[in-house]
Order: sequence, then C-alpha cells, then structure tokens
Amino acid sequence: MTKKKEKLLDKFVKKDYNNDLEEVLAKKSFPEEVKNLLQDSLYKTENAYKDYEIVKKNVISIEEYIQNIINAVKTSCDQIELIRPEFGQKENYIIDKENKKIVCFPNPKQLLYAVNKIQKFEDIIRVEPDFLKLSLTNMINFGNVINAVEPIRDFNGFAWSVSASDIENFYYNLIYQDLIILGNNKLIDEWVNKNDEMVDYLELFNEELEKKYGKKYQNEILELLKIISVLLEMNRNKTYKKELTKKKKEVEKELEAMQDKVKYLEEISNLKKKIEKNIKKIDLTLNNKEKLTKEYEKRNKDLPLEEKIFSKNVLKKILANEREKYLLELRKCNNKINSKNFSKYKKEYEYEAQYLKLVGIKDIEKEIFESIMFLQKRVLQAIKFKIKNATNRDEITKIIYEIRYFNLIPIDEKTKICDISKLKRMIIATQSAATLKAYELKDFKDIFKDKSKNINILKYMFNLKIIKLEDAAFKLIKEDDSIFVQFYDDNVLDEKFKIDTEIESRELKIRFNKKVKVFDL
Repeated sequence: MTKKKEKLLDKFVKKDYNNDLEEVLAKKSFPEEVKNLLQDSLYKTENAYKDYEIVKKNVISIEEYIQNIINAVKTSCDQIELIRPEFGQKENYIIDKENKKIVCFPNPKQLLYAVNKIQKFEDIIRVEPDFLKLSLTNMINFGNVINAVEPIRDFNGFAWSVSASDIENFYYNLIYQDLIILGNNKLIDEWVNKNDEMVDYLELFNEELEKKYGKKYQNEILELLKIISVLLEMNRNKTYKKELTKKKKEVEKELEAMQDKVKYLEEISNLKKKIEKNIKKIDLTLNNKEKLTKEYEKRNKDLPLEEKIFSKNVLKKILANEREKYLLELRKCNNKINSKNFSKYKKEYEYEAQYLKLVGIKDIEKEIFESIMFLQKRVLQAIKFKIKNATNRDEITKIIYEIRYFNLIPIDEKTKICDISKLKRMIIATQSAATLKAYELKDFKDIFKDKSKNINILKYMFNLKIIKLEDAAFKLIKEDDSIFVQFYDDNVLDEKFKIDTEIESRELKIRFNKKVKVFDL
C-alpha cells in the first residue's frame, strides 16, 4: 500500500473514532466542556499512539485502545464534573462507581485516567482465598489504568519523555509492564477491559507462561505475583492489613486445633450441636408470639435509645439474618466433621497461612522492594530466553526495543530499572546477549573486527530516548585522551557517552568522526 493510500485510510479511521465518540456523547448530559475535553483526549491519543507503538512494540492496536475509552464512557460514566484545582488539593479526580460519577480537573490526562479507572471490573481473578483474589485484582487493575494513560502521558507526537511524577504507583506500573513482557498484551487487555465471565484469564496467562518458559518458571512467577500483591495491598490499605491480621489468628488457631484430629472432630461435633440448638430456638421464637414478645423485651432492656429495636417485625428480620448465619456455620461444621474432608480443610488452611504470615513482616517496604527485584530478575531471564530463540532480524529488533523500554521503566521519580545495582549485572548480560544475537542475524553494522567488542559501543543504545532506533546513527570521537560515542536521531544530535574501554584504530572497521547507522538496513 502506498504512503498516500495509508494516510487516506488513517483519515477514515480517525473519522470513525470521532463519530463513535460523538454518538455516545450525544446520549450523555455532560457539559460542553467535558465533551470537548474527551474529544481532546482522543485527538492527543491518536497523535501520540504511532510513536507509542514504535517504542513499546507489544501494544494493543489503536482501534482497540480507543474503543476501550469509548466503551468506558458509554457504560460507566453518567456524570462528569470538572473542577478547578484549589491550593493544597492533592486529589486530581474523585470516582463514584455506584453513581457512575467522575469529578476531575479539566485536564485530558486526568480525565482519561479517571474514565479508565471507573470502568474496571472488581472481580477478574478466580482464586481462593478472597483476600488473595482482592489483592491480585487490584494489582492488575491499577497497573492497567496507569498503563492506559501512557500514550498521552509520555508521548507528545514529537518525542518520548517518561513523566515519572505523573505515575500514580510505580510498583503497580512496573508489575503490569512485567506482565506484558512475560505474556501477551492483547490477552491482558481483554482480561481487564472485557472480562468475559466464561473465560478464566489467569489460567490462560499461566498456560502462556508455561508454553513459553516451562512449568517450573510459570509456578515461580505466579507465586511471586501472589506474594507481591498481598504485600502491596497491605502497604496501601490499612483495613485490608487489619482484616488479614484477624484472619491469621483464626487460621493459626484452627491449624493448632487440627494437630489432634480426634479432639478437633469432637469439638466440631459439639459446636454443631450448639448451632442446631440456636437455630431451633430462633424457629420457636419466630413461630410463637409470646416467645417473640419476650425476646423483643429482653433485647431492648439494656440497649440505649438509638440502638433499640422499634418493632417486632424488625426483630423478625434480625432473627432471620441470624438464622442464615447459623445455617452457614452449620454447613461448614457438617463438611468438617466428615473425616474424609479433614485433609482437604487442613491443606486449605495451610495454603492460606503461607500468605497470612506476610502480616508479621516488620519492614514491609523493604520486603516489597526485594520481592519486586526478584521478579525483575525472572523477567530478565524470560527476555534472555526470547533472545536465544530469536531466528530473524525482526524478532531480535523487537527484543532490543523491549530491553530498552524495560531499562527505562521508573521505580520512583529519580530512579529507573537500569539504575538498580541489584539488577545491573543481569541487565548488562541481557543487553550483551541481544547485541551479539543481532550481529549473528546481521541486524547491526560491524564496528570492530572482533564482533564481541561491539557491545562496548552499542550498550549505550539501550539508554537512548530516540523513538525509532532504526533512525539512530553514531560516530566515534576522540577528545584529548578519551573516546566518546555520539548518537544521532537521524541527523539531529542526541546523546553522548564516554567509552570506558580503550579503542585502537586498527581494531575498528569504521573511521573516527564518521557517522554510521546503528542498524544495517
């Protein structure tokens, strides 16, 4: 297809996006300023997305991306109110999911963030226990929302510049980028934004990990993600931590009681009898006016005025709720008292205990950092595995972009992945492996007669912010007693690095001060 035809097609596609959004907005009673801001968000996204696709590679299509935004506005937003920031105000937006309402600063980026966040499903993980389901769901949802604003956060249609200060949670963002590198971005996006109830997306993700890297690796990654999710949720949500502390005591008590199986089953049997007695008592009270009156008077006797039960009908509802709770407890007892189920329940409690022990960690922020760094080492292993299996120039080029992107993911406002001392050795080894494979596949220009030395020059390429690396060129420059490599974005001067090893002219296949393309196109 000619460039002229491609541009014409782009215009039609853009027109369709705008038409789709306009149709949705026509049915909403948003203020005109809100509608203009949403359309501005769409326009900025379209301008930025092409560069975003080049830099990141593993992304969903622009059509899918914009459709996610339109669907979110259509299904999850009935009210959007724009407010002016006041001095000292910290919140950029407020979300009311129940009433499908957003209150937000008049900023395209903040509005896009809020729109993506309000339509997230609250149950996208099918695992037990519930506390693990919650922490994994939140980790993936938060990561997806941060990822969703990346095109207009870090790309302006001309350059790539990571706005670290605008990333709401660095760890959630990093882990979501890890998932994309390890798995399949299209699958993960469907998991979060479509969430078909008939599909177990976690199982599909696990299958993909196993297929790519093996069962042992898949199990290790899943375990790490579970642990990290619980740690992060405890660190940001004090109520969650309090509930886990209570749950930990209950599980420990249950496991201790299970040490003596005979005694444990006897206690369950006694508890069952007690519950049955309470259910019978409620039934008698509900079916006997005199007993109901006595219960009504008994319960109200010592209660303060604001807590009193003001009618027998209200008491009936209270008793019915109590009966339901007792029935639930009775079902649990019936299951537990069956000796065949003893081992099953013990395993379930032991499984919960291995995550509940995280509650006892004193320095939780240190534990989070250590666990996340361990995950990054596994991600680097996965990238090296991809390098080993690359069979053509397109594959290795895509991996080089992936390494470059991974290098530059921020973990705070001043620090990037490539700055972490714990990871530097593995990062350098991964870059070296990718560079050597690229030379094997004739993807790069030869610099040295000994190809292994090319790494000394091209390792700096992984820190460049040039959008299209295929446009990158460099020249070797001598200044006093030092040698520098100067990179160019096409013909525009980019970055300059001092080379930390000695280079002699006789070793080179290129001349000093001569500009050379990095890729052998």
